[in-house]
Amino acid sequence: ISASDLEADENEDSADVSVEEDDSEIIDEAEETEDEDFSSDTSEALFSSDEQAVDAGISLAGYNYSIAMVDCGRNYYSVESLESIIDSASDAGMHYVMLALGNDGLRFLLKDMSLTVGDQKYSSYAVTKAIHEGNEKYRNFEVDELTEHDMEAILSYAGNRGVEIIPLINTPGHMDAILNAATSLTGTNCAYSSSARTIDVTNGTATAFTQALLQKYISWFASKGCTMFNMGADEYGNDLNGPHFSDLQSGSGEGYKAYITYLNTVAKMIKNV
Repeated sequence: ISASDLEADENEDSADVSVEEDDSEIIDEAEETEDEDFSSDTSEALFSSDEQAVDAGISLAGYNYSIAMVDCGRNYYSVESLESIIDSASDAGMHYVMLALGNDGLRFLLKDMSLTVGDQKYSSYAVTKAIHEGNEKYRNFEVDELTEHDMEAILSYAGNRGVEIIPLINTPGHMDAILNAATSLTGTNCAYSSSARTIDVTNGTATAFTQALLQKYISWFASKGCTMFNMGADEYGNDLNGPHFSDLQSGSGEGYKAYITYLNTVAKMIKNV
């Protein structure tokens, strides 16, 4: 979705847009190691007993979960690029491709982005616009987000290649675009300290807005047959000179309790869908 699409008509459904991005955005790690000689001794030295080295020619057949992760939150990947990655994963015998759609940016927008948070309702156009603005603030591309039609095509393609998609939307950190929407739409500063990508988990407005948005995505992907959803939660306030879990644990520990409550709530949302 581009800025012009949003300005054209706030009631118009998102148009299907594709773009050929610069190939330099996609790093092929296989090229970096293709000239190396992986013997069985080498693979044993490089990989632990519960890991598999695809480049070393070791089979993945005995593993239930072999996952390739694509960080398509920080950067926009076209449908064609993601299908190519799915092809590579399938050819390597992998079972899953995890799409980090929400990781700093949020690069996938549903047709219906409307939210109800408590007694407050936010229109689909308002939420779409706020997320899009957050994406452009973080990192601007000619096209910033995948559409629902795009994602349906990706899920179908993956299924045909024997690969399941695992969506990942990272919170309560690494969520610049969502935080931008939460603060701008609620009129409340939802940020932890001066962070541009982490919500304050002790702020009820911030957590309610974020969880309402997450619920839409959790439900949508479940309805499309996805059996797993990754909630991230790997860092907190990492843009403020390092992780700040220690801050949450300091004093009375109420911040850390709020953090645990937030994570347990999201986990239940995923489990109960």
